[in-house]
Amino acid sequence: MAAVGDNSSDALKFGGGLFLTIAFITTCALVFFIAQDGQKTATKKFTSLNTELSQSEFSSYENSTVSGSMVLNSIRKYTGDTNEFGISVKTGKAPGPVWYGREINDDVPIGSNGYGSVIGNGTGSQAVANDETRVDYINPNGSFTSTVLKDQNNMVRGIVFRQTN
Repeated sequence: MAAVGDNSSDALKFGGGLFLTIAFITTCALVFFIAQDGQKTATKKFTSLNTELSQSEFSSYENSTVSGSMVLNSIRKYTGDTNEFGISVKTGKAPGPVWYGREINDDVPIGSNGYGSVIGNGTGSQAVANDETRVDYINPNGSFTSTVLKDQNNMVRGIVFRQTN
């Protein structure tokens, strides 16, 4: 028969083990939730940084003067890979602008609903832009002012080029 002291000792060992197990589980859960909050914050910051970096490639077009060859390069670079981007070019001979890629709404005030949204397919083509006999020919040596079109979420949706000479 076991002594009363042995039962008390076994009960204390069991209680201590149970307490340590609960403390360990609580600590692990606390660390998990803290790490989860940190991960969410890091993901938000990374997404924000990624968006900022992807939009920074358009900073050279923001209210600047560029050559016609840069206009042609931007048409090649930006109008083939996305359905949400458009480039507007107004040459000195053409009666109005020609959209390459998609036509972007720039007729409403900046910041209003619909500004920077896609309203149709562009009608311009690279072949026409390089054809000297056409009124919408883009002279590689020409000078163009450029502006960037952004939607209400501050995402770049297009570039507008206007010939200055």
